[in-house]
Amino acid sequence: MATIRIHVVGGDGIEIVVTMNRSLPLKQLMDIYIEKTGNDKGKTRFLFEGQRLSPKQTPNELGMEDDETIKVVVEQSGGH
Repeated sequence: MATIRIHVVGGDGIEIVVTMNRSLPLKQLMDIYIEKTGNDKGKTRFLFEGQRLSPKQTPNELGMEDDETIKVVVEQSGGH
């Protein structure tokens, strides 16, 4: 199948489900999540199976299957 459904879950409990083409870069998914949550793009990290994802990677390259979960971590700013 050419498309895949991926769950993107943040530590704050926000979850979005994105259906995308398996051969397209994950940048599309990352941009959708950041747009919907308003997170700072520079501080948002996407992880799959414990590994940080690059926007250039595709679901095919990662061997992802339908309903896989990508975890999102937002780096906190130090406040002194």
